[in-house]
Amino acid sequence: MRRILLLALGSFALGLDAYVMAGLLPVVAGDLHVSASAAGQMVTVFTLCYALAAPVFATVLAGRPARVILSLALTVFTLANALSAVSTSLTMLLIARAVAGIGAGVYSPLAAATAASLSPAERRGRGLAIVAYGIATVIFVLLIASEAVLPGVAATHWGLILPLIVWGASGWALQVPQQHELIAAEPEHSAVAVSLNSSAVYLGSATGSALGGLVLVSGVAPAGLPYCTAGVALVALVLHLTLVRWGRKRPRPVSARRTAPVTEAKTEVSA
Repeated sequence: MRRILLLALGSFALGLDAYVMAGLLPVVAGDLHVSASAAGQMVTVFTLCYALAAPVFATVLAGRPARVILSLALTVFTLANALSAVSTSLTMLLIARAVAGIGAGVYSPLAAATAASLSPAERRGRGLAIVAYGIATVIFVLLIASEAVLPGVAATHWGLILPLIVWGASGWALQVPQQHELIAAEPEHSAVAVSLNSSAVYLGSATGSALGGLVLVSGVAPAGLPYCTAGVALVALVLHLTLVRWGRKRPRPVSARRTAPVTEAKTEVSA
């Protein structure tokens, strides 16, 4: 359990970095003397590099000691964030965010696969949930921080915050069952399976971030973005329900019923 908590701590650091940057866009744009939409591309670069790095490195590094890979990924991520802090131009910042995205893309899927391998089969979902909880906790930390930095913000905007909490809880509630199903279906290639799923999620995030910047450049007020997002989310929900119904009509493959232990990576994760 202690080793899984350490993995969750790393997930918390990655999640905090990914979500706090969005709130800093106006400050970053002012410091670098660029538009908010241009500064927002650091989110696009981060998520795009995450999406590309996750499946590639999961495949290339398959079978290597998880402890070493996780340590290297966090080291790359930390150094990239240090470079972000001292960046003096948008180009330098984008490069730093790209490297940070690569580090995060290597760490997150492998952390989930490692947590699953460290847990008994009947408690695999619990191990995955603990690692995912490391990222979900970021939401509450940011809420507390917003109230500490800007007193009264939370009290004034609860009408906006409450829907975001519901949205965030729904999204993270979906992640763990997805990972559990993927690992159960491909126990011998768990890290690759989880990384492909994460890649799809972050590829969507990168696309959304880029499109959001284009919408702002076109002259649409920021207040109009939630309506655009709601439309995309509705399309995604309809597509998801359609695929679920289609999947239920198909016979489940034999590989999906296997319960063999996860062997994708060596999990000598020391405390």
